[in-house]
Amino acid sequence: MMSPGKPVVFPGDGSAFDYIVVGGGLAGLSAATVLADRCLVLEMEERPGGLARTECIDGYWFDHVLHLLHFQDADMKSEVLPFQGGGGFYPCPPKALVETSAGTALYPLQMNLGSLEREEVVRCIRDLAETCFGHKEAQPSNLQESFLGKFGRSICELFMFPYNRKLWQRSLETLSPEVSWTIAVPDFEQALRGALSSGSDFLPYNAWGWYPKGSPGVFPRGMERLSGQIASRVPNLHCGAMVVGVNTLERIVTVLDENGETRELRYLKGLISTVPLPGLVAMIEDCPEGVSRSAESLEWVRVYSVMLPIAGPRPVNTVHWRYFADEDLCFTRLVYMHAFDPDMCPREGWGLLAEIPESSGKPVMDSDKVMTKTLADIHRAEAIPGNCTVLPGRVIVNDPAYAVFSGGTLDAVAGIAEWLSARDVHVLGRYGRWEYSSMAQVIRDGLALGRSLL
Repeated sequence: MMSPGKPVVFPGDGSAFDYIVVGGGLAGLSAATVLADRCLVLEMEERPGGLARTECIDGYWFDHVLHLLHFQDADMKSEVLPFQGGGGFYPCPPKALVETSAGTALYPLQMNLGSLEREEVVRCIRDLAETCFGHKEAQPSNLQESFLGKFGRSICELFMFPYNRKLWQRSLETLSPEVSWTIAVPDFEQALRGALSSGSDFLPYNAWGWYPKGSPGVFPRGMERLSGQIASRVPNLHCGAMVVGVNTLERIVTVLDENGETRELRYLKGLISTVPLPGLVAMIEDCPEGVSRSAESLEWVRVYSVMLPIAGPRPVNTVHWRYFADEDLCFTRLVYMHAFDPDMCPREGWGLLAEIPESSGKPVMDSDKVMTKTLADIHRAEAIPGNCTVLPGRVIVNDPAYAVFSGGTLDAVAGIAEWLSARDVHVLGRYGRWEYSSMAQVIRDGLALGRSLL
C-alpha cells in the first residue's frame, strides 16, 4: 500500500504553524491543499484518507465503506475531478436491488414495485394513493411519521421500517424526520409505471456516480486513489500522530507520536478539526461544562465492514449492491466490489463487502464474533454460490459511521460549533460538523474553508 504525500520531519516541541489540521480525511486534506505550507496536517492512522481508504487482502481490494462520488452541480464536479490525477474516474451509475419478504426489486423500491408479489403491489399502490391524494396530516414529528406520510403503510412495513430500524439501531419514533433526506419521495405516476412493469426509468440521487479506476496493476485501487491524489498535494502531512489534547486559550495541540512521545505544537491563527465532534470536545482542556454535556449527548451508529475475498466464478449480471430488509440478518447491505472495478480482485474471484450497523451505546464487538455472525447470515441469505470458497477476510470498524439526529441534536451541535468558532476552531467534514454530506461535498467544503482562511 502506498503512503501518499511527501515525507515529513515531525516538528519539535513549540513549533508553530498558522493552522493545524487535525484529521487527514478528504475534508482536512482538501483544506490543506489550499493552505499549503501554512498548515500542518496531523493524522492518527498510518495512511491518510479517513473512510476513503482501501485495504488489500491477498490481491482483493475493499473500500472501508462504499461511496460513490456524485455531484450536485457542474461547479462541484469541476472542483473535485481535477484531484483524479493519473488514476481517473469513470461514470458508475449504480444498480442496486432491494430484498424483501415479498420478493426482490430494483432500488429504489417505491419506484420499482412491479417485480414483487402481485397482492403486495396492490397494497403498496393503494396505500400510496391514499398518501398522495388523501387528507394531509400535520408536519411529521419523527422519522416514522415522515415515512408514513411519504410512502403509506404497506411500503413502510415491507421495507422502510425494518430496514431503517436495523440501520439506525433504535425506534424510528426517536429520530428526527430530516434523516430521510436521501430517500426519493415517490411521484404517484412514476410509482404506478414502476408497478405495472418490471422496472421504471426513475433515477435516484446517486445515479450520476463516479468511481476511480486505473490501469491493471496500478495500486492502490478503489477510493484510496482519490484520497492519495489529494494527499500528494499536501506539503506538511504527518501520519501516526494522535492528538490527545487541545488548549484553545494557549493555542496548543498535544500530540502522541508513533514513538509514544508527547509533543506540543502551537498554531497561530486557527485549528481545523475533522475529528468527530464528541471526540474533539473531549480533548479540549478549557472546554466549559455546558459544551461538554452537549457533546456527550450526541449519539451515532458504528458500522463493521466485513471484507470477504471469494475464490470462484464471479456472479453473472452482478448489481453493485443489495439491501436487506430482514431484521434477522445482521447486515444492511452486501456490496460487490468487482462490479465497480473488475481489477479489484483476481480474475477467478470476487470481493463481497458486508455492512453491519451497531449503536454507539454498545461495546465494540470482537472481530471474530462479527465475522462468524456475518458468515452465518450470508449463508442463510444464500448470497454465495456453492461453487465458491470464502477465503480469510478482515473486519474494519468504522466508528462513527452515521450521526444520529434526535430531538435536541441540531441545537446541541449548533451550540458546540458556536463556542468553537469563537475560539478560532473550525470544524469540517461529515463528522467534524456532525452532518450528512457526500464525499464531493466535504472536498468542496474543505477547499472553501481553506480559501476563506487565506
